[in-house]
Amino acid sequence: MAISLEGMVGNRMTNRQMFSKDIVEKILPLPLTSQTLFFHLGVMANKKGFVSCPGAVLRYTGCSVGDLTALTGTGLVELVEDGLFIKTC
Repeated sequence: MAISLEGMVGNRMTNRQMFSKDIVEKILPLPLTSQTLFFHLGVMANKKGFVSCPGAVLRYTGCSVGDLTALTGTGLVELVEDGLFIKTC
């Protein structure tokens, strides 16, 4: 089972991102700020799960590096030199 985040623009469907129930259950024990960061990173990720601007996401969500560290501790986010990868399914 997956939770879908999708938007409508007029009668056209915009980008669609899925989060599996198993993944969502892994982040539920985390603080709300870490959960917020996870979902925003997921929405910003490309089809392969890559986010090239994690710092910008941290700034506009008001989340901290500690929230990012909490996500990496779960194994759902992997930091790489030029961004990060996020697991959504």
